[in-house]
Amino acid sequence: MTFKKLEMYGFKSFADKTAIEFNNGMTAIVGPNGCGKSNIADSVRWVLGEQSAKQLRGSNMKDVIFKGTEKRKEMSFCEVSLYFDNSDNELPTEYKEVVVSRKLYRDGQSEYLINKKIVRLKDVVAIMHDIGLGKEGYSIIGQGKIDEVLSAKPDDRRFIFEEAAGVAKFKQDKNESERALLRTEDKLSRLNDIIYEMERNLTPLEEQAKTAKKYFELRDKARYYDLNNYIYQYEHIAQDKAVIDNKIKAYNEELDAKNKAVAAIDKKYEQLLNKNSEIDFEIKNLHEKEIALSIGLEQEKSERNLIEQEIKHLSDRKVELLTELEQNKVAQTIISTNIENEKLSLEKLKSENFSTG
Repeated sequence: MTFKKLEMYGFKSFADKTAIEFNNGMTAIVGPNGCGKSNIADSVRWVLGEQSAKQLRGSNMKDVIFKGTEKRKEMSFCEVSLYFDNSDNELPTEYKEVVVSRKLYRDGQSEYLINKKIVRLKDVVAIMHDIGLGKEGYSIIGQGKIDEVLSAKPDDRRFIFEEAAGVAKFKQDKNESERALLRTEDKLSRLNDIIYEMERNLTPLEEQAKTAKKYFELRDKARYYDLNNYIYQYEHIAQDKAVIDNKIKAYNEELDAKNKAVAAIDKKYEQLLNKNSEIDFEIKNLHEKEIALSIGLEQEKSERNLIEQEIKHLSDRKVELLTELEQNKVAQTIISTNIENEKLSLEKLKSENFSTG
């Protein structure tokens, strides 16, 4: 497995996306003081999981994000990615290229990624230990580290060689196993204490067990009697239920019949209401006719009185006329008698005159 490429974006002085290719052989980065050579080593240490801002030559972790210049704004996050060639399958993964990335935002949120998938810091540390690489290892030697290596004690120098040879991973696994054994021993010790306490309480527990056994026996008997009682009650309840069901059926039939009767009564009542409405309408019409007839009768009475008065007047006039007629008849008789007398006198005169002549 080989180290292929390093990509930095927004990390310290690398505001633009910067990629450094690592070919076969040795790659050297040279430049004047302050050009950012140490920032490259810091970026490698940072992406491998460094948590100390002091080790990255800063006061806090946000110092690794590009702070901006007079002509350029500060950035809101930074990202560093390491590319590994895994064509020899040294890393336990199916990918032929492994990319380890780390992102940091100004709000403090941090992300670790392996092949663009979010993982834990623990996963990054584990996969780096598989190849003998890590933030604490001597595969990354910063300023002052060479003097420290040269002046180290034999035991410390041995640790350096073990780290470079990739033995640290196995030592870490050993330490983790020893810690697991210690935790297991602690659990066994606690278990022995619990067993001791239980043995001390064994005699009272036996008494309690006997009492509990007696309790369970009595409880089972009570359940048996309760069950029989429930069965007995269920059988009688079933009989009572059958009787009640028959009564309910009879009541329902009676209720249906009464409901039908009530429905018929309601229908008849509605018909009577309609008939009553018709009668009320006829009564109203008759009343109006009665009023009209009363008015007509009064008018007829008035006319009748007028007619009776007229008849009385005519009757009186008739009597007067009859009286006058009788008087005229008497006068006529007198006149006729006079006329006859005059005729006789005239005849007599004529006779006398004729005789003298």
